Amino acid sequence: MPTRAIHSVVDICRGNIIRSPMAEALLRRCLDRQDRRAVAVSSAGLYARKGQPADPRARIAARHFGIDLESHRARPVSRALLESAELIVPMDSLIEAELRGRHPDLSDKIKLFHSEREGRVRRPIDIPDPYDGDVAEIRQRYDLIEACVRRQAEELLARRPLEREMYIRRAH
Repeated sequence: MPTRAIHSVVDICRGNIIRSPMAEALLRRCLDRQDRRAVAVSSAGLYARKGQPADPRARIAARHFGIDLESHRARPVSRALLESAELIVPMDSLIEAELRGRHPDLSDKIKLFHSEREGRVRRPIDIPDPYDGDVAEIRQRYDLIEACVRRQAEELLARRPLEREMYIRRAH
């Protein structure tokens, strides 16, 4: 059975100042490079303080990846944001558990990043919070996020032609 296309993704971390803004920016870039802007990408934090800028260390680390987080402003998770998303990506299993606890009816949309398929099993990947670390530690997390986002973008893009093909078949 074909998997339906995803049109909206929201990345979630604790404060929306380090991990999730980078995941959002990287996914946007991956999709834009493929000229696929039909996927809305956003981010938020479980405990975000609305309007807070990205962490200064995160802004420095992001530059290494060609990402500018200077204009990013944190936003708290809202029920409306989660309901509007077709895919909710928590940055770690603690955030995943809290999201599932707060919103059990949305559990089917909540999915951690995962490893490449190994046989039939995909292992979930946690992106540990580097809040207490330095710029080098944040860059290490960004390396992991970048690998996860690339895989995610490939999967999102792979779903889109199937949807177009199904639409064409229905139209004829």
